[in-house]
Amino acid sequence: MNNYQFGNFLYEKRTAKGLSQAELAAMLGVTNKAVSKWENGSAYPSTKLVYPLARALDVSIEELYRVMSESEKPHTAMRRLLDRIYFNKWLSIFLPLGLSLLAYVLYLLVGEGAEKQMLAISTPICIAFVFFGTFFVVFFQVKNPMCPTAFLDFCELLFFVCMVIGTVMVDIPFLLDLRGSFHMGVCISLAAIGGLAFAHSKRNR
Repeated sequence: MNNYQFGNFLYEKRTAKGLSQAELAAMLGVTNKAVSKWENGSAYPSTKLVYPLARALDVSIEELYRVMSESEKPHTAMRRLLDRIYFNKWLSIFLPLGLSLLAYVLYLLVGEGAEKQMLAISTPICIAFVFFGTFFVVFFQVKNPMCPTAFLDFCELLFFVCMVIGTVMVDIPFLLDLRGSFHMGVCISLAAIGGLAFAHSKRNR
């Protein structure tokens, strides 16, 4: 479902009428949460609510159905590719995180170097920071109705490709020399991929 266009339309019409979500919900006999879901793109109103909703917003039923229909346009090729990459929500999140933690544990077991103690402390902090930082940055745009879908698709795919390239470039030298080739980049790029997958899972299917 790709109904941000409908959600944005609903928000604009509701605010133009000077109605709060609670007031609109009371007029329709639904909860505030239901109206919020319609506006943030995670659900549509049921068929029986279309007429009272159109009347409450002072729009025609035809216009309401037209916007709902346009919101159901197929995903772009980039979005379909991203959906294939992240076909399994939990696997796409926890596989890169697991590999990141595996690299960290391997370094703790066999790694050497004067900076080992500092890296042992700072690396988990950086993994968490990068994972949640990536998630919140992308999630903010996912939930931003003003962010064009095509632009978000492009940025998501570009970031994913860059992180995969970065992972290959830093992890291969580390695997060839477990004792002395570790740095935080070995884990960070994988954590970023996991954070991106988590944010992507919040997009409407």
